[in-house]
Amino acid sequence: IDDFKLELVQNSTLNLDEFEQNLELILYPNPTNGILTLESAINTHKDCSVTIFNALGMLLEFKKWDQTANNSIQFNLDYLTEGIYFMRVESEKEIKLIKFVVTP
Repeated sequence: IDDFKLELVQNSTLNLDEFEQNLELILYPNPTNGILTLESAINTHKDCSVTIFNALGMLLEFKKWDQTANNSIQFNLDYLTEGIYFMRVESEKEIKLIKFVVTP
């Protein structure tokens, strides 16, 4: 069973255009055995923080990502052992959690 956190925000609205833009992150290659690229499919002009952690919740890597300057960011993950990991991408108004796999 996968654990997840659900936050209810009172009096918030989200129109369809905002909802579609929030889902425009691409992580590749997945699975990976070295370099992992996170790319924004749309020009959002947002500052984000990107956190990588393992299945136990241990923080492994943290980077700030200025999407205004770059629409992609890379991570060298060749130090990780084989397994399932998670990437959390957080901007001022949204959080996205992406699962990825590291192979030998």
